[in-house]
Amino acid sequence: MTYPQRSVFLFLALFAVAGGCECGGGGVTTGDRPDPPVLDPFETSLLKCIEDGCSDTIQFSGIKQSSTAIHSNGAEVVVLNERTDFSFEVELVEGENKFEIEAVDNGGGRSTKVIATIQLVRRPEPPEVNACVGGFADGECRDPDNSSLLIHAEETIDWAGTRPEGSGIRMVITVDGVVQRDETVVPPGPGTDWSIEDVALAETEDGFTNVNTFEFFSWQTESVQSAPTTVQVDYDTSGCTMRFAEHEVVDGAEFSEVNGCLIEVNGEERPGFCAWTSKTLEEGDPVVKKGAYALEGRSCEGSAVILKQDGGEEQQIKEPSAEVSWSHSVERPWADTSTPNEGEHILEVWARLDNGRESTHQFAKVVFDFTPPSVGEITVRDQDNEVIEGSNTNSGTVQVCGDTEPGAQVQISNSDADGEPIGTCEGLAQDDGAYCVSCDLAEGQNQLYVTVIDRARNSSAMNEDEASRGRSRLLNVDSAGPDVTFISPRANAYVDPGEVDVRVQVVDNFNGVASVTGGVGEAEGVVFPELQVEGESDIYGGTVTIPDQGDQFVLWVEATDNVGNVSRTTVNLSKTGASIQITSEEAALNSLSPRIAVGPNGHMYAVWQHCQSENECGDTRIYAATVDEGGSWGEPIVITYLTGSAPNGAIDGLRTALSREPDVAVDADGVAHIVWSDAGTGREGVGGAPVWSGAMRDGIPDIVYRTWDGSAGAEGLSVVEVVSVGDDMGDAPMETPRIAVGESGPAVVFTGYVDALDVNPRESEVFYSTRAQDGWSAVMISPRDLNSSSLGEIDAGALFPVIAIDKDDVRHVAWIDDGNVDGDSDPDVDVYYRIVGGAADQEGVRYANGNCSGGTFAPSIAVDMEDLNNRVYVAY
Repeated sequence: MTYPQRSVFLFLALFAVAGGCECGGGGVTTGDRPDPPVLDPFETSLLKCIEDGCSDTIQFSGIKQSSTAIHSNGAEVVVLNERTDFSFEVELVEGENKFEIEAVDNGGGRSTKVIATIQLVRRPEPPEVNACVGGFADGECRDPDNSSLLIHAEETIDWAGTRPEGSGIRMVITVDGVVQRDETVVPPGPGTDWSIEDVALAETEDGFTNVNTFEFFSWQTESVQSAPTTVQVDYDTSGCTMRFAEHEVVDGAEFSEVNGCLIEVNGEERPGFCAWTSKTLEEGDPVVKKGAYALEGRSCEGSAVILKQDGGEEQQIKEPSAEVSWSHSVERPWADTSTPNEGEHILEVWARLDNGRESTHQFAKVVFDFTPPSVGEITVRDQDNEVIEGSNTNSGTVQVCGDTEPGAQVQISNSDADGEPIGTCEGLAQDDGAYCVSCDLAEGQNQLYVTVIDRARNSSAMNEDEASRGRSRLLNVDSAGPDVTFISPRANAYVDPGEVDVRVQVVDNFNGVASVTGGVGEAEGVVFPELQVEGESDIYGGTVTIPDQGDQFVLWVEATDNVGNVSRTTVNLSKTGASIQITSEEAALNSLSPRIAVGPNGHMYAVWQHCQSENECGDTRIYAATVDEGGSWGEPIVITYLTGSAPNGAIDGLRTALSREPDVAVDADGVAHIVWSDAGTGREGVGGAPVWSGAMRDGIPDIVYRTWDGSAGAEGLSVVEVVSVGDDMGDAPMETPRIAVGESGPAVVFTGYVDALDVNPRESEVFYSTRAQDGWSAVMISPRDLNSSSLGEIDAGALFPVIAIDKDDVRHVAWIDDGNVDGDSDPDVDVYYRIVGGAADQEGVRYANGNCSGGTFAPSIAVDMEDLNNRVYVAY
């Protein structure tokens, strides 16, 4: 019996019917107990479904009493009816499936239960099989051979191998189509190793070809077996074994070999050895060209080796001797020097002893092939087996089909639009030369190129005709819908209830855009037509309605291409004025100095100062949070510590004496750049791991910096870097940092209290710091030499700097300063403004509050990124 890969028959039909039922006639009356159902025979073991699209179910059927329903495991599977036959289908799970089936009448009376048990099992893997050529002794398989064709002179043979855990081994021996033995040689049980010794070989009546075909199956239930592992054993009764050994082509030849091929001899197919070669030799004067192949083998000691080539006369190619090895060169002369005489030789080889006994005759076929194969027309089919006519497809897997030389190896290379390799796929042509090779494609452009190599290792690339050398095919794979980019509103934007205009860019480079729709939440979408926008392309838009109820909304856009691929893109929106609490209620009184920033692509971050102490704001830290893809603020993380074993993510050995005054800016990649003032120690972390980059002055506030990419926890935090590094720093405390990010990276401004240096006429100055390859470098940008406007008193100097960077990467800085820049003698505080970098830096410091006199405080600055002149706005 054979066991196909997908099977729905299996073993052991078993069901039990509980006794003691009382049977009524014709119908069921209240108070009577209905008769139990009688099940038709069913398969109680099924093979697990492993193919795509199939399911593991079984159909129960049988006879029941009229006016009853059928329940299985407590659930009604057949409604109450007058019929006496029934059927229903159930799903199976792997392993044991137990069903308790009963009849229920209209009064709720229940019959005794019929128990049906079904095993759903997987087909085991085939066993691994080795012939123990040297016997099996001391638990060891000696000289194991896993060839599919063996020559064996002993009357018995030993076997060993491995099996799936717990399975048994069934062995079937067939000779000349007649089964000689079929039995379980290893019962199911624990372990994976198995062996069987002294298996007798059978001899045919003519004694010419004693091929014993062994099939080994692994099984756990007798009706569910693996595919067979098949080995042919040629029982050589001569007492002298003759077998082919390692085979070598003449030096430099290209060749391939198959041991166990079928060779037609006198109208019968014999198992043997096949070789294909394209080798040519040149020798003699005049030059004679020929093909040559060296066939080698081994025979028993003292035997001669006899050869018959192409059915001709016998030749003795080895004299009787103690030597067991032999070789024979098969040559194929050409008809002339320009035309190869291709073809094949059939060799019959056997060993002969002095007493006249002969070994089993072995057969070999040597094929000389000097002509490169050609690659004909190819056809490409998609995953639904439909022919792909053009270059566009949404199929990620294709079948490349064609015709070439039988047995040739088909090689397909795949590269992208830049010529970079994507991958390769290979297959073999069938006996009629037809092939279909499966290839996985990448999204985007796939340039396929097909070449073939025949069994003699001639390559189609050797052909002079370009069409015969190889075939190419371009496939553009687009299995996803169009790409949608929100222009307005962006992710996490705030909107008012009512109508909101939506603008999106929708692009599909391969299949084009067929339609675009958009909507809010569960509401039905509206069609977004393509809009004509000057200087822009692929812009679609329409109007959606934001509900009055609720604070958070999901805006969705669905785009469909011309082959039916659909994409759905969403952004989260919040109602204008809706407040969201980021910190926990317990921490609300201890969360101070919040700052928020939104990057060019809508990434939003917040930072704040957090007080750890219960009664006072001590042991301050910097916390941060970001909005996740779902539009909600994530769990806050500690910025002033790296991840470690201590609570709140702190590392043992690292303390910050005073972390405060944070600020944040967000770049186009969605990375937050965070600065703060810190009077910490900057010591190493656990295991001596570096925590700080740059020197910190223990107990003196420095400006420090790190980035966070928004990853969960603290995994996305960079090493802390000291920003306040420069010649003018000394021991001056540094505070009130502000940061901005441009194309050339981050820039930080901060206040330095330089009166501590005893060399400055003013108490504080403004510093500007940027990062280069060798670290941060800060310079003073406020005018320390301004005359005081404070009537002879020490000038308080520059305080509270702010910074913004425009679209041209020019840095704009403002701060307050009580220096006498406007020429009056009033003790007032003005707002100063300066451009750092670029041509306008030459203009120096200007004051921004015009002719206003009196005190100013708390400046703020912004640039209009859409203004062609990079207009700057300062508020104070």
